[in-house]
Amino acid sequence: WGATRILSNSRAALDHHHVPGWAQSAKFGVIPNGVDATRFRPQPERRAKQRAALGIPSEARVIGHVGRLDPAKDHDTLLAVAAQLHMQYSSLRLLLVGSDTESASFTKRLERAGVVGITHALGTRTDIDQLHQAMDVFLFPSITEGQPNALIEAMLSGLPIVASDIPGICEALPPGAGSLLFPARDVSAAAARVAAALADPDAARVPRDWAAARYDLARNLDTALREIAPSHTVPARA
Repeated sequence: WGATRILSNSRAALDHHHVPGWAQSAKFGVIPNGVDATRFRPQPERRAKQRAALGIPSEARVIGHVGRLDPAKDHDTLLAVAAQLHMQYSSLRLLLVGSDTESASFTKRLERAGVVGITHALGTRTDIDQLHQAMDVFLFPSITEGQPNALIEAMLSGLPIVASDIPGICEALPPGAGSLLFPARDVSAAAARVAAALADPDAARVPRDWAAARYDLARNLDTALREIAPSHTVPARA
């Protein structure tokens, strides 16, 4: 409690962990995470290669998600949306990345949801930026988030996005992005948003220049370091 400065990457996290009224105190501050926009970027020339490597047909409609297997990520809604949309799009595929998504117990959940035959569950991967290129829309149905890094990376990769309407996610999006959101756990609303994104991908893309500016890695790191050590200066990149 003797801290002179308390920093967070989102207002949502401070709302969750601290008493109401923190925003009126000079002790608290928000610095968004930084994401490498040179790594996470649109690379349409890699689409065919990535799909071939994963065994995904070139004509498939691919819903992607990145997130560990955890109740907060709400994979139940994700699977239910895929099951519902598979009736509309026979070519639909679900591409899942994240720890334990490759587990036997999760495979049973895929079977119960009726989507095991259309799902590519990859577990933990380090090539997320490349896997993004195989996706058509990024669905992020979390029920709690501080700052949704996986969603930010997808935005920077140029993917159309659909996400749950919760504080941590709303804070990560630009003004006017409400058409990309659905009430948390609302499968029908989420499926409708995904279908709209598949029909009009450009309408579901967050302006990349906005995302790159807000989550600029060098600037946000420099700001954080200056807060921690005011005399610190981040060396210029070569």
